[in-house]
Amino acid sequence: MRGTIKKEGASWFVLYDAGNDPITGKRKQKKKRGFKTKKEAEKFLNEQLNSINNGTYFEPKDITLSEYLSYWVDNYAKLNLAPRTSEHYNYIITQHLIPTLGNIKISH
Repeated sequence: MRGTIKKEGASWFVLYDAGNDPITGKRKQKKKRGFKTKKEAEKFLNEQLNSINNGTYFEPKDITLSEYLSYWVDNYAKLNLAPRTSEHYNYIITQHLIPTLGNIKISH
């Protein structure tokens, strides 16, 4: 994955590839504006690219904690953790986190 940092007026913006759309197969590019310094933009870009490469990237949108945790278990924990660890995390999430905090809206 790759990205670009550019200056636009007095602020900086980041443009990066966020994989391919599963339906159309087209490349998805994301753009984030409003960084005051190049260093801030570089930090954000590195975080996004790392999360994409690690499989922890999630499309920024209003979702509930329950939706995010379900996505994380299916797309990260089951693929990258030992089976017992994944089962244990899934138990904690389904038995404790989702019932009490699952309806809280989060955004990226």
